[in-house]
Amino acid sequence: MILIWDDFCSWYLEMIKPPYKHPVDKTTYAKTVAFFEDLMKILHPFMPFLTEEIWHLLRDREEGDDIIIARLPETGPADEKIVNAFDKAEQVIIGIRKIRKEKNIPNKETITLLLKKGKHDESMFYPVLEKMGNIDKIEEVTEKPDNVISFIVGAQEYYIPLSESVNVEDEIAKLQEELKYTEGFLNSVMKKLSNERFVNNAPEAVVAKEKKKQADAEARIKVLKEQIGNLKG
Repeated sequence: MILIWDDFCSWYLEMIKPPYKHPVDKTTYAKTVAFFEDLMKILHPFMPFLTEEIWHLLRDREEGDDIIIARLPETGPADEKIVNAFDKAEQVIIGIRKIRKEKNIPNKETITLLLKKGKHDESMFYPVLEKMGNIDKIEEVTEKPDNVISFIVGAQEYYIPLSESVNVEDEIAKLQEELKYTEGFLNSVMKKLSNERFVNNAPEAVVAKEKKKQADAEARIKVLKEQIGNLKG
């Protein structure tokens, strides 16, 4: 389901979707149908009747050209560089959409994305970021600018300049409330990790998960404090 519903439907189809009232180009359409046919082949052993019906709706086929006798797609090595780059680009898009939702920035309003200079694996997907995030430009900066909202993907920090529609006082209040909650969450995690009985008896994976919660909370607290200080000037 992740391959079809998430990767193909939620991400791929949105990436290739043409502008409003414009048709998709023939090459992209043909490749997309071919991708979908491969997905139907993979799904066929689990949903034979439905996939067979879809198979014959996708294009005109000669008699006997049935999915039940079609060859399964062949597997091969994946380009890890591309996979990792898109994984990062995906997280950046999610971060942008989260900020739009939290700060009530309309999706139709274009924004600028700023990021610190460095190694950016996702740069090959900048056109995708611009399209799916409605970004007018992506720029590298050497220092964190003033009046921005920031978010982190991995070790990389990204900045979105504050929209004129954002109420600074309301924004500070929201950030302070989130900071208070995150600090409380961190305290609860630290109490658990300071309990020797828990650390010594809990499975290693459980302890590791709690330590990750600690690291994530500490990173989030740092960003929140910086955002509040930046807004206060």
